[in-house]
Amino acid sequence: MTSENLLSAPQAALETLPARLSAARKGERLTKAELNALCALAQNPETAPGVARLAAALRHQVASPPLSKELARAVYGEIHKVSVSRLEQYERCPFAHYVRYGLEPVEIKPFEISPPDEGSFFHSALEGYLRELMDLSELPGENEARARMDQLVDQLFSSTMDSLLKDSSINRAQAAQMRRKARGAAWALTRQLKGAGFKPCAVEMNFGSAQPKVTLRPESGPVALAGIIDRVDVFQDGGVDYLRIIDYKRGQAELSLERVYAGLQLQLLLYLAAALMAHPGEPGGVFYFVVDEPLVEESSTNPETVERTRTQETRLRGLMLNEEKVIRSMGQEPGAVVRGARFKKDGGLTSDAPALSREEFSLLMNHALRAAERAMDAIRSGDTRIAPAMLSDYTACKTCDLKPICQFDEGLPGADYCRHEKLSREQVMSRLKEEESPR
Repeated sequence: MTSENLLSAPQAALETLPARLSAARKGERLTKAELNALCALAQNPETAPGVARLAAALRHQVASPPLSKELARAVYGEIHKVSVSRLEQYERCPFAHYVRYGLEPVEIKPFEISPPDEGSFFHSALEGYLRELMDLSELPGENEARARMDQLVDQLFSSTMDSLLKDSSINRAQAAQMRRKARGAAWALTRQLKGAGFKPCAVEMNFGSAQPKVTLRPESGPVALAGIIDRVDVFQDGGVDYLRIIDYKRGQAELSLERVYAGLQLQLLLYLAAALMAHPGEPGGVFYFVVDEPLVEESSTNPETVERTRTQETRLRGLMLNEEKVIRSMGQEPGAVVRGARFKKDGGLTSDAPALSREEFSLLMNHALRAAERAMDAIRSGDTRIAPAMLSDYTACKTCDLKPICQFDEGLPGADYCRHEKLSREQVMSRLKEEESPR
């Protein structure tokens, strides 16, 4: 940015200013010519407003002051019931929670099938399909499973999405893909139940209103935990009921012990605690069922080989009880139903299997409940920090659409992630046991 540039093209000179000022803020010195040019731009009526905006931007701090407890109560109201998804939102970023549940802005969206629309559709489709299965004396084959789902999809499209589907060719193509995913999910679900000891006992189980309630007891006062569990399966053995919690997810989903410990994945463990209160028994497992149309890499053109590879991509993902009878009850071939359910030649599980003992499940549930209570206290105290969570390669910002509001940028003063420590399974379990030990 020279005086010649300034005189001949002040607007062009102004456009170079942000990069130079940003570099200066990071420690790079401006030249004398650049400083003179900056003063001249600030005095030029044509460019002075732009310089003022840049100066304001340079003074911007990424921060959101806390609310007083009284103001937090006025914004959120008296919180007598809290959803699991709300608590997880707070853990991902306190400011995002404040915007969504306090300020509640309404986004004006184009008339199209959105991800929430798809999510509701798949939940309704699988709920209807599973209720049909629970009334059958025998599980259907592949063709019948897909045909049954087709009928349910037709009903859902006509009753809830008809106007959207007629709106554009893009929506119609998206609807065709949704139908394929639903048909594939119906057969995957059916295949997993064939020969399994676990049987569905509850669909869309709503907790938080009826008794018995899961009541959190944070220091700020009791609050009922609320949510809807997509599916609860039960395996009965020797007078004991083992519960399997399944949550439907779109796209890729993995359950990580370190994310549970960090408070970023509380859902499945809190659902398990709620299910065990309503239906006493023992934990059998907690899993994600991914509703997707997996693309498989397979060199063989044999349909059976391709289908076997596709089956591997639709397996349940999560944690199971480390007891052989329970694992073998997951399905006819446990390894084809649950990812990582592999047995060694001596009959034991492989060392990397996603399995926990009864004690470890109990430790994890207790930790999730304590994390939920801490989050509830922080919400009521008025915490609105712009502090997106970071753990390994995960950041809460990746899936957040509020960046235009928070203006989070690591290059700005005050911008920093809430950084969680990367932990191994052994480290997580060791810390959980320390939490439980008497002080």
